[in-house]
Amino acid sequence: MIRQLWMWVRRRDDLGDVRDDVLVLRAGRAFEVRVPLRSVVTVRAERKYHSGRTIQRTGTDLSIVIGNQTDVVLTLSESVGTARVVRFRADEPAKAVTAIRAPRGTTSGSPR
Repeated sequence: MIRQLWMWVRRRDDLGDVRDDVLVLRAGRAFEVRVPLRSVVTVRAERKYHSGRTIQRTGTDLSIVIGNQTDVVLTLSESVGTARVVRFRADEPAKAVTAIRAPRGTTSGSPR
């Protein structure tokens, strides 16, 4: 029990990581999705409140909910699984948006 609790506390804030042109989103040990940054059409900070499960799928939307909230939205040009829109929680949404945009630069075709 203590080990499970430790993993949740240790990993729950490790929700997003940008590396090798892939955004890795996690919810504890139980869920991980990799989003290729080349498929990100738009990225924005937008808070939304949710009720229910941590992982929510509705049509082509995937929400990774922490504390009943998401605050970053990605719109994708190609599906990741069945998702074309991915919502997730970040400690600092503005910095997350900047980090997602950074690897692609500010040239034409970069996420907006």
